[in-house]
Amino acid sequence: MNNHTSKHAVLNSEKELSQYLLDSFGNNLKQAIKSTVQLLVRAEMKKLRIDLGEHLQFNGSYDRHLISPVGKIENIPISFFLSYCVFKQQLLG
Repeated sequence: MNNHTSKHAVLNSEKELSQYLLDSFGNNLKQAIKSTVQLLVRAEMKKLRIDLGEHLQFNGSYDRHLISPVGKIENIPISFFLSYCVFKQQLLG
């Protein structure tokens, strides 16, 4: 059996505990928002494929950042389609 102990912050006062809990809550909230946005983006991409009636091929993703009331949420992947990239290359020359 593998015994694993996790490192926790040593808190010396109630004020430090309150700040630690507040920071932890904020980080958990940011992660929940990020997960929700990712689910929404995936659902929208699926709906777009169905609505266009085409077989669109994902060609990768780029990261976007979201500014929220709880702070900046970084690296939300946004997919893009190959057909858009080909169209963009044709426009640019």
